Amino acid sequence: MIGIIITITTTPEINAIISIVKQLSNSPEPASQAQLARDLGRSRASVHSAITVLRNRGILTEAGISLAPHINALHKSKVDYPWLGIRQELA
Repeated sequence: MIGIIITITTTPEINAIISIVKQLSNSPEPASQAQLARDLGRSRASVHSAITVLRNRGILTEAGISLAPHINALHKSKVDYPWLGIRQELA
């Protein structure tokens, strides 16, 4: 019998990015990055860095703190993305 072991390593930065996307997909847009940091229990610096990465990747809009339309529509889609549930469980 052959077993497969999968190890997933995350960093604090990746965890911050995942938690921001998860928060924005489940809640209304926060008033500020500082408010988002308080809501997540993270430092303002880590939230600012994560937001910069997410904006550069086209995941967040340039104006405000909200998911880009093509990302925001995923939870409304009837298409099942099994990897979304796995990513949220690991976060």
